[in-house]
Amino acid sequence: METVEVSVVIPTTGRPSLTRAIESARSQTGVGRIEIIVVVDKDPSHVLPDGQDDLADQVLWTGGQGGAFARNLGTAVARGKYVAYLDDDDAWMPDKLNQQVLRAKVVEKAGLRPVLASRHMQIDPSGRESGPIPNRAYRRGDVATYLFRKRRPGGGRPSIYTSTLLVERSLALEAPWDESLRRHQDWDWIIRVTALPNVILSQLETPLVKISLGSAGSISAAPDWRPSLLWARTVLRPVDERVYCDFLAAQTLRYAIQGRDREGVAEVFKELRMARRLPSLSTLAIGLAGVLSRGTMESLMGRLR
Repeated sequence: METVEVSVVIPTTGRPSLTRAIESARSQTGVGRIEIIVVVDKDPSHVLPDGQDDLADQVLWTGGQGGAFARNLGTAVARGKYVAYLDDDDAWMPDKLNQQVLRAKVVEKAGLRPVLASRHMQIDPSGRESGPIPNRAYRRGDVATYLFRKRRPGGGRPSIYTSTLLVERSLALEAPWDESLRRHQDWDWIIRVTALPNVILSQLETPLVKISLGSAGSISAAPDWRPSLLWARTVLRPVDERVYCDFLAAQTLRYAIQGRDREGVAEVFKELRMARRLPSLSTLAIGLAGVLSRGTMESLMGRLR
């Protein structure tokens, strides 16, 4: 049997966009054999629409246990040397896997363990496509500082999306996705995996993924500030309070304002007082933008680079 080079893990709830995601994975060029593993975050009685299950090599069901569980399950059954993650509303450029596998092999020759990401393009709900994002790709240093410290308004701000990731399967098994988290699963995984010995994160300059904004059913659209605050307290505060405060201002405060939740707003400012640090003005501006609707904010941020 031909060796599988890359296993593609696609969690889904059965959205119609899954077909496009699978086809973008199936259309990869210049790379060895790939297998496509679709993990349906529903009970086994759920039927995928339009014969989507025929497009995958394996179809699994989680019983509705969340995206992190789905990615872990897909990784566990994968047969490839590498695992690449793809959300069901996103799509890859044809040479995405080839470029990342080539870079991974270079990193491995240096005795290091690669985690590959890339820049991306964003597609807003109206179908408008952005230029390459982020403006400044990750180079080196603490990844949480890159993502959250002095974060600026605009679509070009630092970002690393799940659908851009490729990693050695052995490393993915060593650092599984945290199934207890209700949000920030991608950030949490990137921070934890890059903290392991001899792991190097490389974000390719070429935009290799098209990310869809504002998709129906996305948990990131929910204005629930509590799991965001809990995650930041647990992961960010013990490491760097400057990063912690900027994250609270840009993310948790925005969720609380979007939800019109006075308790959440009060809790964020209480945390900032306890830390005795002021967030940067740019992150506070992002947080206060929560007064806008999500659609309006995404449209505005997309115009700011």
